[in-house]
Amino acid sequence: MVESTHDPVNAIELAALAAHASERIARVELGSRTVWVKRASAKALPISHYLQSIASVAFPGSVFRPSPPERGDDASRNEAARMKAFAEKGIPVPAVLFQGKGVLVLEDCGETLEKRLKTLQKVGEVEAHEELLVRMATSMGLVHQAGLVHGRPHPRDMFLRGEIVGYMDFEQNPLGAMSLERAQVRDLLCLFGYICDLAIKPDTPRIAYDAWAASAPEAAKKQLASTVSSMSPLVTLASAAGRIKLGSDLRRFIVGTSFLLNIVRAPFAARKPANS
Repeated sequence: MVESTHDPVNAIELAALAAHASERIARVELGSRTVWVKRASAKALPISHYLQSIASVAFPGSVFRPSPPERGDDASRNEAARMKAFAEKGIPVPAVLFQGKGVLVLEDCGETLEKRLKTLQKVGEVEAHEELLVRMATSMGLVHQAGLVHGRPHPRDMFLRGEIVGYMDFEQNPLGAMSLERAQVRDLLCLFGYICDLAIKPDTPRIAYDAWAASAPEAAKKQLASTVSSMSPLVTLASAAGRIKLGSDLRRFIVGTSFLLNIVRAPFAARKPANS
């Protein structure tokens, strides 16, 4: 299958490229064009997958339960289908230039948001940096409004097409492990870990949350309140552990989940009598 909205590419050349690429994910210069060859993993599941399955029992709502493993042709076919679902809702994704057995050849989508954010911070463009974080949240609200999930939203898996945030890397399928609402909460926990960690201005995370909430479905908001409220003891424990050794993943988990926990508690605090 060849799908492209750009300059035509020789299907035979793409098929040969897919057949002979040795790396699982490879960037290839094809004439004046850059493409990515992505092979489905054939390796056995890492021990971390099984550890996460066991550990997720302690996480409320199973929002951290690992996605069901996909291998070979199933993996490439399902990833292409998830990209198609996004594209049908008007959300940019890489064009699938070639789809073969256990392999995809995808268009290059240019600079990732991770790289763009680093550049903006380096040159001191604070307002543009913060606006881009908010735009990420706005986009995620539209994704959720469309009844979709990404599974692992990370700035390195996002790009801009014009003014619209696009997504790539659809290897995760959380809907195979949890409900739509819980999968959308999982998206949000992951995304706000990065937004809160990267934000330069203290009010940016709140602006970003409001941008997500403006489009997000009510069911996702209710699930968020339920999930993060029940995670309060876990956040406290993680914060205590973080004082000993604060790795990047743990830091993002703490700041993102703590922020969302404060958000869902705010309405109750606002209703609380001042003299109580």
